[in-house]
Amino acid sequence: MKWPLIPICVFLIQLVIALQRSEAGFLIDDEPITMRLSDDAYRFAATFTTEISRTISKREEAEIAMLWQSAIQLNETMGGYDSLLITRLVQQLISHVSEQLNIDLTDDFSLFQGLLAHMPSAVFRFQNKITVHNPLSEDIRRQYPLLFMAIEKGLQEELNGHSLAIDEMAYIVLHFGSALEMRKEQIDIETLIICPTGFGASKMLSTRLTKDIPELTHHVVASMAEMQTVDWDQYDIVLSTVRLQHPPKAYLLVNPLLPQQDVHAVRRYIKEQLPVMMERKKYSATRDNEYAAVTQPFEQFISELDAILKAVHSLLDNLKVTTITAQQDYRQLVADMITAITPDLLTAQQTAIFEKVMWREKQGGLAIPNTTMALFHTRHAAVQQMTLTIVQTAQTYALQGMDANQWPVSTFILLLAPEHLSAAETEVVSTISALLIESTESTQIFSSGQERLIRPQIERALQKVIVNKTQRTDLE
Repeated sequence: MKWPLIPICVFLIQLVIALQRSEAGFLIDDEPITMRLSDDAYRFAATFTTEISRTISKREEAEIAMLWQSAIQLNETMGGYDSLLITRLVQQLISHVSEQLNIDLTDDFSLFQGLLAHMPSAVFRFQNKITVHNPLSEDIRRQYPLLFMAIEKGLQEELNGHSLAIDEMAYIVLHFGSALEMRKEQIDIETLIICPTGFGASKMLSTRLTKDIPELTHHVVASMAEMQTVDWDQYDIVLSTVRLQHPPKAYLLVNPLLPQQDVHAVRRYIKEQLPVMMERKKYSATRDNEYAAVTQPFEQFISELDAILKAVHSLLDNLKVTTITAQQDYRQLVADMITAITPDLLTAQQTAIFEKVMWREKQGGLAIPNTTMALFHTRHAAVQQMTLTIVQTAQTYALQGMDANQWPVSTFILLLAPEHLSAAETEVVSTISALLIESTESTQIFSSGQERLIRPQIERALQKVIVNKTQRTDLE
């Protein structure tokens, strides 16, 4: 049988990938083959396995049989995928991606040839509902997040709203990645995060974004009081943990713990706004240094380091962990906590702090979902130092959570800060918010009510802040 070059090349590449995947230990789950395989396909797989002198599972052998039969069928129907249809699909896809990323790839003949060789089999598998396995899919998606989105959107437009499987698209991404010299995308999506205080829920959201939506590379946090002084036009996307009145431009309202529906909403927004974002950005195919050199004046660096150290001392000196057994209304409990840590303030000032804390609770709930903790926090002009108070109660309270559901709370965390904080000081106090949800172990430690466990946990986190600040790359 004489095969055209495209099917046999694609088949051999897929066969090599399958063997390398198997050798590396990335075995296929026992999911059923959706394609009805012929006896010839099984005979080929059995013969091939014998020839290479390797023992593989029946499922892996069936995978090889499927690859062989797909190549045979693609060879037989090659006329249906003649150059006109495939060429048009490839050209349109390159045009879509070029438009989305604001870089012209339409004259890249190597990219065109590579896609022209790959797309017939990809379309064939799509039409016949044949799955393809790519163990590097998630790595590729993390390395080229925006390129992945652009390709997905382009394919959906060409395939009448349908999209290829993630594993299939990952192969196509590599073709474009090669055209971009296989270097990491350097596209900074500037993100503005707004919450009432600027250091509570916003830091939790920033932590979740880093984990779940890494393409949002730069996060800037602002409080509601600061948001009117911030230039919103500098940012590609604005996220808020509370509903805003009269915002300067559109924003997305998200839960600070970023559930999956919010992850999808943010990704959908990025995909829709990608051409606008890229219009004023330059696509760079090189990244010589993962960490940009710090260029701030040395005096400013020392000043910020000093502010961090003072903030760390303030938090640790004013850390109090207690347990109470008396039953009372949780609002009174919070009021008593404020009174206990601000003995030098007037009653009116203590009341003002309490009212501001309660106002914050009304904006979105303060109980942390899937924990027994609630984080009460605010800034106030009467507060002179950062304070952190943790009270473990014998009574359990049903409080509104950050996800709008009710959660049982028995650990009350009160975090107070001065009204005006520098960026360095905000980073320190925000570290505590992020620490609460950093891991299951961290959550359990804060819920324990034991200072001997909680204090070392906080000290380690604050030590990281200091170390990160002192690791300047512009000092020889």
